[in-house]
Amino acid sequence: MGATVFRDCTLLDCTGAGPAPRSTVVVDGERIVRVVRGGEPDLPHSAERIDCGGRTLMPGLTDAASRTSSSRRSTLVMRDGVMHKRADV
Repeated sequence: MGATVFRDCTLLDCTGAGPAPRSTVVVDGERIVRVVRGGEPDLPHSAERIDCGGRTLMPGLTDAASRTSSSRRSTLVMRDGVMHKRADV
Protein backbone atom coordinates (compact mmCIF):
# COMPACT_ATOMS: atom_id res chain seq x y z
CA MET A 1 0.00 0.00 0.00
CA GLY A 2 1.42 3.39 -0.95
CA ALA A 3 1.48 6.62 0.99
CA THR A 4 -1.54 8.91 1.23
CA VAL A 5 -1.03 12.65 1.66
CA PHE A 6 -3.72 14.88 3.17
CA ARG A 7 -2.92 18.42 1.98
CA ASP A 8 -4.27 21.77 3.18
CA CYS A 9 -6.01 20.42 6.28
CA THR A 10 -6.65 22.10 9.61
CA LEU A 11 -5.00 19.60 11.90
CA LEU A 12 -6.42 18.89 15.37
CA ASP A 13 -3.91 16.50 16.92
CA CYS A 14 -5.76 16.14 20.25
CA THR A 15 -2.62 16.98 22.27
CA GLY A 16 -4.02 20.23 23.62
CA ALA A 17 -2.31 22.32 20.94
CA GLY A 18 -4.51 24.66 18.94
CA PRO A 19 -5.66 23.96 15.38
CA ALA A 20 -2.85 23.97 12.80
CA PRO A 21 -4.18 25.37 9.51
CA ARG A 22 -2.58 24.57 6.14
CA SER A 23 -1.03 21.34 7.46
CA THR A 24 0.07 18.29 5.49
CA VAL A 25 -0.23 14.78 6.95
CA VAL A 26 1.51 11.81 5.30
CA VAL A 27 0.09 8.35 6.06
CA ASP A 28 1.83 5.13 5.02
CA GLY A 29 -0.34 2.07 5.52
CA GLU A 30 -2.00 2.62 8.90
CA ARG A 31 0.64 4.95 10.37
CA ILE A 32 1.14 8.69 10.27
CA VAL A 33 4.74 9.05 9.17
CA ARG A 34 5.07 12.83 8.83
CA VAL A 35 3.24 16.01 9.78
CA VAL A 36 4.21 19.43 8.44
CA ARG A 37 2.37 22.40 9.89
CA GLY A 38 1.81 25.31 7.53
CA GLY A 39 3.60 23.78 4.57
CA GLU A 40 4.19 20.76 2.41
CA PRO A 41 7.12 18.34 2.67
CA ASP A 42 8.90 16.64 -0.21
CA LEU A 43 6.43 13.95 -1.20
CA PRO A 44 6.86 10.60 -2.90
CA HIS A 45 5.71 10.87 -6.53
CA SER A 46 3.61 7.73 -6.12
CA ALA A 47 1.66 9.09 -3.12
CA GLU A 48 -2.09 9.51 -3.42
CA ARG A 49 -2.89 13.17 -2.69
CA ILE A 50 -6.12 14.29 -1.07
CA ASP A 51 -6.76 18.04 -1.00
CA CYS A 52 -8.74 18.73 2.17
CA GLY A 53 -9.50 22.33 1.19
CA GLY A 54 -8.91 23.59 4.73
CA ARG A 55 -11.25 21.02 6.31
CA THR A 56 -10.48 19.64 9.76
CA LEU A 57 -8.47 16.43 10.10
CA MET A 58 -8.46 14.62 13.47
CA PRO A 59 -6.16 11.58 13.17
CA GLY A 60 -7.19 8.58 15.23
CA LEU A 61 -10.77 9.69 15.78
CA THR A 62 -12.20 7.25 13.24
CA ASP A 63 -9.97 4.40 14.46
CA ALA A 64 -11.53 4.75 17.91
CA ALA A 65 -14.84 3.55 16.46
CA SER A 66 -13.50 1.16 13.85
CA ARG A 67 -15.03 -2.31 14.01
CA THR A 68 -13.44 -3.92 10.95
CA SER A 69 -11.22 -6.96 11.25
CA SER A 70 -7.62 -6.68 10.11
CA SER A 71 -8.27 -9.22 7.34
CA ARG A 72 -10.75 -6.90 5.62
CA ARG A 73 -9.76 -4.10 3.31
CA SER A 74 -11.01 -0.62 4.05
CA THR A 75 -11.39 2.58 2.05
CA LEU A 76 -11.11 6.20 3.15
CA VAL A 77 -13.98 8.31 1.84
CA MET A 78 -14.79 12.01 2.23
CA ARG A 79 -18.45 12.66 3.05
CA ASP A 80 -19.87 16.00 4.17
CA GLY A 81 -16.37 17.29 4.79
CA VAL A 82 -15.48 14.41 7.13
CA MET A 83 -13.03 11.59 6.34
CA HIS A 84 -14.53 8.16 7.06
CA LYS A 85 -13.02 4.68 7.04
CA ARG A 86 -15.34 2.24 5.30
CA ALA A 87 -14.92 -1.54 5.30
CA ASP A 88 -14.99 -3.03 1.80
CA VAL A 89 -17.16 -6.12 1.63
